[in-house]
Amino acid sequence: MLTARPSGRAGATLAELLVALTLAAVVLATATSTVLRQQRTAWELGNAAGRESQLRAATGALRAELSGLAVASGDLVAGEARDTVLQLRSFVAAGVACAAAIGSATFARGPDDPDDMPAGGLPRVGDTLWWYGESEPRWRGRPITASDSATVACAAISAAPRSLRRVVFGGGDSIGTGAPLRVTRPARYSLYRSGDGSWQLGLSEWIGSDNRFASPQPIAGPFLARAGGERSGFRYFDADGAELPGGVAGVDVDRVARLRVTMLARAQWAQSGRDSVQRDSVDVALQRERAP
Repeated sequence: MLTARPSGRAGATLAELLVALTLAAVVLATATSTVLRQQRTAWELGNAAGRESQLRAATGALRAELSGLAVASGDLVAGEARDTVLQLRSFVAAGVACAAAIGSATFARGPDDPDDMPAGGLPRVGDTLWWYGESEPRWRGRPITASDSATVACAAISAAPRSLRRVVFGGGDSIGTGAPLRVTRPARYSLYRSGDGSWQLGLSEWIGSDNRFASPQPIAGPFLARAGGERSGFRYFDADGAELPGGVAGVDVDRVARLRVTMLARAQWAQSGRDSVQRDSVDVALQRERAP
């Protein structure tokens, strides 16, 4: 009579199952820890990159704005050059006068430029029109009381009518054909505390019709007001490199030859459980002289 022979092991023992489960738990825990660590690292790097981008946005915008300012030219406003506030005369537009006029000017670009509108933005009420006179070789300025478009022939460029920008200003001053024109507008940058308690770098828009600044609108942030003996904001230096004293009244704007903008931001590091401070700073030397 034939009998069946066992054909190998039918299953694992309890001890083997426990060992397998233990190894699986170790592998799963290691993989989970690695994934969590990678996620924290990615978050921290993203946080640091975000803060860095805000720092660069703030200093980059101010570098571009400040680079056109000139020493003792009226570009900085007395009483408004402080550690957290900087009011300046911002460039808006430039061009040449199409024809001689009294109390108004019609903008165009130079004869070699195909565009009709002035270089830069469009002038508006409350801006200041500047022109350079030949009889009086200096820049003169008047507030703009009206600004619109007009289809006229431009003697400074060609006789063909074209759509140009015309501005009206108070007073009976005359502007000659081809006179250089510039338009400026007040601008105010400030480091201010927003409604959520964070510190932001803001830009206040000038409302010419009301003769006032609007509330600041954030352009970069959040930042730290102070950290480790440093502070975010503006510092001012004279031609010899000495820092100018400020206070409530601000610095002596006629002595400012260089400005320093510093911004501080907090970077959070979850792995170390500590925060660090990121910093960006830019120095801008004012020009010796320029047009308004």
